[in-house]
Amino acid sequence: MAFLVDGQAFFSALASALERARFQILFLGWDFHGGERLRRRGRRERRDELLGLLAERLAQRPELRVYGLGWGLGSLLAFSREPLPRLQLGLHSLDRLDFRLDRCHPSFACHHQKVVVVDDTVAFAGGFDVTAYRWDSRQHRPHDPRRTTPEGDRYGPFHDVQVAVEGPAAAALGELARERWFRATRERLPRPPLAASAWPVNLASALEDVEVGIARTEPGYGGPRVREVERLYLASIRAARRILYVENQYFTSERLVEALAARLDERDGPELVIVLPARCPWLEQATMGRLRAAVLARLRAADRYGRLGIYAPRVAPDVGVNVHAKVMTVDDELARIGSSNLSRRSLEFDTECDLAVEAAGRADVRDAIARLRSDLLAEHLGRQTEEVHARAAERGSWLRAIEELRAGPRTLEPVEVDPLPGALALAFARLLDPAAPDERAPRGSSALRAAFAVAAAALVLVALLGLLA
Repeated sequence: MAFLVDGQAFFSALASALERARFQILFLGWDFHGGERLRRRGRRERRDELLGLLAERLAQRPELRVYGLGWGLGSLLAFSREPLPRLQLGLHSLDRLDFRLDRCHPSFACHHQKVVVVDDTVAFAGGFDVTAYRWDSRQHRPHDPRRTTPEGDRYGPFHDVQVAVEGPAAAALGELARERWFRATRERLPRPPLAASAWPVNLASALEDVEVGIARTEPGYGGPRVREVERLYLASIRAARRILYVENQYFTSERLVEALAARLDERDGPELVIVLPARCPWLEQATMGRLRAAVLARLRAADRYGRLGIYAPRVAPDVGVNVHAKVMTVDDELARIGSSNLSRRSLEFDTECDLAVEAAGRADVRDAIARLRSDLLAEHLGRQTEEVHARAAERGSWLRAIEELRAGPRTLEPVEVDPLPGALALAFARLLDPAAPDERAPRGSSALRAAFAVAAAALVLVALLGLLA
């Protein structure tokens, strides 16, 4: 098991694993971009792009098959992404590469699992889609010329985390991906033949011989309802004794905020450190931003004993980092990394996949979990991992350590809580963060249903942005 922090680490490791594939590659994602560069090493070359690398490997291995499953409405709703027709034309020009769109979910839900499996020997899961606007180095330089889309557009610093696993955990994710493919297409994919491990060259493992947990959300559409993501979050919050460390793109779930508020209300409860983007993107500020404001205000009100820190990373006075990671560590006992946001839809509406590892008495696992937390905080604070870990140990408090190390242009800034939205604004905002899906909805999907969903979503956005701004 290895923790891959930020795009340079993940995309490089992914490229290496894909180059070692022999029989089967499975992609699950919210979005894909065939022109995304997995390696950025000077002159742009076709073999460094996702589609070019796959084409080269398919030519080398006649027995190799590649399958990709993306969200059915994603390319229509995300206007900045690669136009779907061009992506499909590029993919379908390759023999033995099959890319499909997943519409097997309730209306307004999305396929949000982010998984890549190579020969059932190695798998990646976490917050990353293999698409544009994701690549960045751990330095998050304010103006990195390598941080461009396939179309040449520049974008700001971006932070995310992925996990690489080998062995039975990878095989289990292969089964998950093939089952998802079956529900979307009604076609069964075979298991690949036994193959040598495709573990990326030069990727050091953080842990070996560990048991890996897979937590899913599935909305009960074409299969049983699964709420493992929610159960693991609630169990983790209850189990924490010293420190809950969280990184997430969104925070809008009342169920999770009530569980965290109850722990803050305890006299001897754990510290809670949350790292979020400074603000939601402008298009989401009227929806997820309003919901986040209500949740953060509730947490601040519950913090009777000063054990709460809510921060956003920045790398220059006017340059923040887009936090897309979905990470939680519980003391030195459990680490989870995945696709799920701290939102109602991630707990019960969208498809999600998180991976978790628990110490269970093993000192090496405790050390790896502690190092992961220190490493992430060191990146955000512009410090060394050892310095952050030592300061927290000396002070007996992660919050005190963060406050003492919070200096310089690269740092963590306290998140400002926006004014509380009114009841009407919250009610409208909830339309884009729904809870339980409608079990009566018909199975399958059609072009008419998809078009209706897009039109309805557009009307909701117009109402939110116009009436509630």
